[in-house]
Amino acid sequence: MLQANDQHGNSVVLALKSKADIRKMRSECSFFCPVCNETLTVKAGSQVVPHFSHKSGSKCVHTGKGEGAYHEKGKLDIFQWLAGQEIHIELEAYLPEIKRRPDILAKIGSKTIAVEYQCAAMPADEFYRRNAAYQELSIIPFWILGGNRLNRAGRNKVKITANEKFFIHKFTPDFPLTMFFYCPNTQQFSLFKDIQLTGKRSAYGHLNYFSLNNSSLSDLLKVKKSASFNLYQFWKKEKYQFRTKILSRRASASEKAWQDWLYEKRTHHSLLPGFIHLPVPGQYRMKTPPWIWQSKLCLELLAPIDEQQPISLQRCYHLLEQDFLPPSLFPLILVKSDPVREYLHLLASLHIVKFISNQEIIKLRPISFPKNVELALRADNQIIKILQTRYPIASISSHE
Repeated sequence: MLQANDQHGNSVVLALKSKADIRKMRSECSFFCPVCNETLTVKAGSQVVPHFSHKSGSKCVHTGKGEGAYHEKGKLDIFQWLAGQEIHIELEAYLPEIKRRPDILAKIGSKTIAVEYQCAAMPADEFYRRNAAYQELSIIPFWILGGNRLNRAGRNKVKITANEKFFIHKFTPDFPLTMFFYCPNTQQFSLFKDIQLTGKRSAYGHLNYFSLNNSSLSDLLKVKKSASFNLYQFWKKEKYQFRTKILSRRASASEKAWQDWLYEKRTHHSLLPGFIHLPVPGQYRMKTPPWIWQSKLCLELLAPIDEQQPISLQRCYHLLEQDFLPPSLFPLILVKSDPVREYLHLLASLHIVKFISNQEIIKLRPISFPKNVELALRADNQIIKILQTRYPIASISSHE
């Protein structure tokens, strides 16, 4: 831990002291855990950020494992950065009601924010316990991942594990889906914004970088759409790879089952209509990749019915009920998306369906299939071109 109490009850952050002060305090002062009041040991070697540690055999529930110099330095950087913005903050404040100690507790106006800096992988159940505890006290959890966890796969593409997508934030309806990273080695924040999951443990988005010394918390939380990020241009590559891919021997069971299902439907993934496998912001809500649930919706529900026949959105949800993840898995996304509604709005913009009410659509034209891959790719490009001009990705909404 970075902070402890001395024998007079004063809070001490060892890392903010000079080497001479630390040597003096080591010989003259005693330090105690703010939670359990046990005596602490000073750790201030040349390879570590000066901190306190419980002695061997401690029974304190907050002993935990050593967090490492990278984590301690990052936490200290963020603490000092917030302190310089005249924000009321506490380092490692103990909350007895929930027996939790967030890295930093900040108060901004009437809001209390628990800032957690997470550099190592965390079990999902611990993540949910922490968030639930904070929200029990009306505290807003704000997670910043270590820069060591930012795994870039291209200029606008990042690899995201199944657990990492739970760290996506969305504070308001206008706020883009965002992940926050901080690297103490470069003293730089990285924001991955306008996140669009691909269904393959990766996502497209816009990477913004902010220097610690030249940015503020408000800079990180600004709602601003990047004009330089055009998702549809990247999605053209996704569509091409989708059309031309060969089923791998290592394909998942669900992927193999889907290919078998297409065979029963007398079609192949390379010859699906171009409006299947489109990006929607709410893809994070789905267990299955977009090509699976969208093909199910189109082939099972839209293809068999007559034109002008009404379909309720409830039928769509019922058909895909096994494809959804529960909203509770995303406690940092305060305004949840509806991927089915988002997708149907895309189909409406392509004049395939039409909304006749907020909860009903009708099919406008037959569902046709390309006869070969060349025609399929041509149709993909045409659809992407239409969507770019007619339905920019920023305007796709679940709340219309």
